Amino acid sequence: MAAVQRGLGQQVGRAPHAELLARINELTAAHQELAGKPAPSEADRDRLQFPLTEAQDDPISARLALRNMMRRQGRPSG
Repeated sequence: MAAVQRGLGQQVGRAPHAELLARINELTAAHQELAGKPAPSEADRDRLQFPLTEAQDDPISARLALRNMMRRQGRPSG
């Protein structure tokens, strides 16, 4: 581990200052661009949430309608 750190330190020490600043600016810009975008999993979650809610509401509505129909006919709804 220490050898890796020394190697990186030597590379940084030898790199021209302007190149390091340019690379830092490049990485900072890339970070800001990525930070502004939602993660793919978040976008998928948001896109799928409405259909999921609708799909969950359908059986609930059907059970409620059946229960109400059974009550109107005088049958126990269990």
